[in-house]
Amino acid sequence: MQSRYKEFEEKNSKILAISLDRSDDIKNMTALVQPDFQILSDYTAAVSKNYEVFDLLGDGLATPAVFIVGKDGSILWRKIGEHAGDRPTVDEILSQLSRLGF
Repeated sequence: MQSRYKEFEEKNSKILAISLDRSDDIKNMTALVQPDFQILSDYTAAVSKNYEVFDLLGDGLATPAVFIVGKDGSILWRKIGEHAGDRPTVDEILSQLSRLGF
């Protein structure tokens, strides 16, 4: 997503990554990678549980998932992985944004 971040900006969309890592680990990673988008810590898994993606695979982790959330907070589209490597492609996400009128 980093390499195609401008395409998200062109669609008036923002990327927000959420990780179960601790804040300090995220700070270290962002210093190294320098992403154009924010990565937030969900160390307590509160957000992952609220979005119902925590421990779906029985591994005690958040299942890979992508949500397109509207300005009002409603979920407009989601893709929840069926295994640890199951993630939508950037093209699929951008296509969904276009379909939704972004």
